[in-house]
Amino acid sequence: MEFIPGSISYLSAETTEQVAETASTFAAFTKIFSGMDSSKLKETIPGFHDLSLRYTQFISAADNAGKIRLDLGTGLINFLLNRKTYVTLFENIRDSGHFPLRVMHHDAKMSNILFDESSGKLICPVDFDTTMPGYFFSDPGDMIRSMVSEFGEAETDLMKLSVRPAFYEAICNAYLTEMDGVFTAEEKKYFHYAGLLMLYMQALRFAADFLNDDVYYKISYPKQNFDRAMNQLTMLIKLEDYLKKADRLPAF
Repeated sequence: MEFIPGSISYLSAETTEQVAETASTFAAFTKIFSGMDSSKLKETIPGFHDLSLRYTQFISAADNAGKIRLDLGTGLINFLLNRKTYVTLFENIRDSGHFPLRVMHHDAKMSNILFDESSGKLICPVDFDTTMPGYFFSDPGDMIRSMVSEFGEAETDLMKLSVRPAFYEAICNAYLTEMDGVFTAEEKKYFHYAGLLMLYMQALRFAADFLNDDVYYKISYPKQNFDRAMNQLTMLIKLEDYLKKADRLPAF
């Protein structure tokens, strides 16, 4: 592997310029491969962003959870069940034929971008082990999920969580500008569901792991996966409110 001297990565976004550059870079990555048959890529993690699969795993975890965790997670479970419409949207995306499988990074976050330590200029994306076929929402959704809030998924004070409008708009505008002429009309129409789909998916995954007695994600205290799920669900609700007020969520 090539070592890039004088480079640095950031764990969180500090400016709208950083998030815009990050979004443009991940969009350019997908755009470069727009003429490639994505099915030629190995699916390194089968079903990684398959929302139907994640929902099924969540239901299985709830059905088999111990009483203590099930009692604690009742409210969380009901919230997630009430938003099953996102699974319907995903299945429409998967089955309609209007949404091509594209080459997606699948781990599009600030820490997977190298910046020049002295100038602050973006150098390149890194960490391509999850690059595989995916739908339009995966990379922009992950960026929205990980950069729109000032606080990460480990924040347990849910009152601190909110959507930073300038950061959301910077991500969306930069990504859509780079993908202009590449995205289909349907991808553009449903673009603003990207963050919602990824927040819902991650909430499902954290909730399922909590109900499964924490077998996947590393934890530093017993209730951490429950708290992570509540964090993501809270951000989902905040982003829903923001997008509904702006009338950006077309029916499906």
